[in-house]
Amino acid sequence: MDTTAGHRLEMAYEGPHSIDGERIDYNAYPLFDGPGVDAPTDTGKITFRHDGDKLTLDFDINQGAAVLPMRVIG
Repeated sequence: MDTTAGHRLEMAYEGPHSIDGERIDYNAYPLFDGPGVDAPTDTGKITFRHDGDKLTLDFDINQGAAVLPMRVIG
């Protein structure tokens, strides 16, 4: 896909994925990144914080089970 800014995104189901010919290092990106959001990799937990309120969701993942790799970029 070519962006309106002139960048090229290349993605295939099983990779590799690249931007302007440079391979994307997914390990360099947190799964969730934003103010008030904490989601450490491989924990199955995500915590949201706002104005003194806190909500933690625990998806109770089985770390010994095979995983389906998925990424959403956007």
